[in-house]
Amino acid sequence: KSASLAPLLGRVNHDKQGASGIENEFNTILAGKTGVTELSLNQDFQGSYFDPLIVNQLEHGQDIKLTIDANIQFHAYAAIKKSVEFHDANSGSAIILAPNGEVLAMANYPADDPNDRTIYNIQGNRNRVLLDKVDPGSTMKPFTMLLALDKNKITATEDELIDVSKSIGHVKTNRDVRRHGSAITVKKILEKSHNLGTVNVSERLDKEDVYNTWNKLGFGQPLGLIPSIENSGSLRHFDSWALSDKRSLSYGYGPMEANLAQLARAYLVFANDGAIPPLKLTKGVNIDDSMTPIFSKDSTHKIANILDSVASWNGSGYRARIKGYDVAGKTGTAEKIINGRYNKKGINRTFFTGFTPVKNPKYIMSIMLDHPKKCYRHRSKKRDKCGGGNSAAMTFKDAMESILTTDQSIKLLAKN
Repeated sequence: KSASLAPLLGRVNHDKQGASGIENEFNTILAGKTGVTELSLNQDFQGSYFDPLIVNQLEHGQDIKLTIDANIQFHAYAAIKKSVEFHDANSGSAIILAPNGEVLAMANYPADDPNDRTIYNIQGNRNRVLLDKVDPGSTMKPFTMLLALDKNKITATEDELIDVSKSIGHVKTNRDVRRHGSAITVKKILEKSHNLGTVNVSERLDKEDVYNTWNKLGFGQPLGLIPSIENSGSLRHFDSWALSDKRSLSYGYGPMEANLAQLARAYLVFANDGAIPPLKLTKGVNIDDSMTPIFSKDSTHKIANILDSVASWNGSGYRARIKGYDVAGKTGTAEKIINGRYNKKGINRTFFTGFTPVKNPKYIMSIMLDHPKKCYRHRSKKRDKCGGGNSAAMTFKDAMESILTTDQSIKLLAKN
């Protein structure tokens, strides 16, 4: 039970009772019950003896089997630790899912070794994947495009151009109009993580449809993995939205906050033809294989192929590319709220959520770094502003490359 699993597994207290994490959530199953036997003196004509009377039946603790894959967990934790230290981030988190919703890894750093009783730091035992509610930023843009495709508001083809020449509300015309033009494709919007292009598409959507879709994706709802520590985030009802709320929601701000596990689960649409299953952390407990259909198969495949180009030299996620493998995903950078206001001076959370292979994904992974402070240009020692592309995307590559190269089934697929 090393530091890599500490925030997930939790600790026991001095009475050997679960105090946090899985140890606490399943304490009654894991601990069992102490047996109590009363001995009463019984005297009869043959002599005296003690008559045992069982007051409480002894019950041995049962094992809990997690869906966590030890090797995948190790690679996720190693990549997060390396990234937090390299980028001088406050913390880092990662979750890796199988297409059926099984949690293969849930890693956080910093994390304390629970075997060392001389250390107890609350931050070193915090399961940020489930506890921290955040604005997921641009990682939400693919869902805006999926909904617009299903509602026939866009075609997402190469000959369809979205106008980005005029500001919409508080979202201003980008200074890169000269570079990208005044009208760009949906592919370019996702590749370059273009806020104004995304908002233009969201203007065509009904706020009730947006709310219902985000609701079906599971935002603002409990996952039921470790209920005692989960923060389910929020999704305000569309009746209370201002016009600016629907716009900001399209690129991951506004009337919604989510935890990292909810974000990763939403991306399972790309592994299940537009539907998502519930998440599972324990084997043989509450098995629910029901799927929630959300988007059409065709729309999902079309956006998945575009996300493939996000993780290419043309896209913001180019540092998530893995040689010899197909990777799709989306970067995200979200300003942190400091003293009640979004910080404009670079205090950000950065994200990358991706999946591989693009066709029939086997692994879905979400990365979050909290306030990375040291980021660099590609193959350069020149410092740069920290965003999802030059921090979280690199972490994704680091973890996933290690996982893929040890997975023989994917290796075979990549060769063919």
